[in-house]
Amino acid sequence: MRLDENIATLRARNSHDELERINRLTGLRFDELPESLLGRQEDWEAFAESLLGVAMDTWVRDTRRADNG
Repeated sequence: MRLDENIATLRARNSHDELERINRLTGLRFDELPESLLGRQEDWEAFAESLLGVAMDTWVRDTRRADNG
């Protein structure tokens, strides 16, 4: 099984949803979509996937620590 078969791409239904997603993923509070992110869907998806990878690694590490006492 390939990794990309397990990754669900988050797509916003409208610009407000996209803005909320960007704010949630970055931890920042943009009032409008940053121009630097507009039209850069591939780069943004790669960034989101890398964040997911870090989150999964942290979860696995913490789960192993909890299981080992």
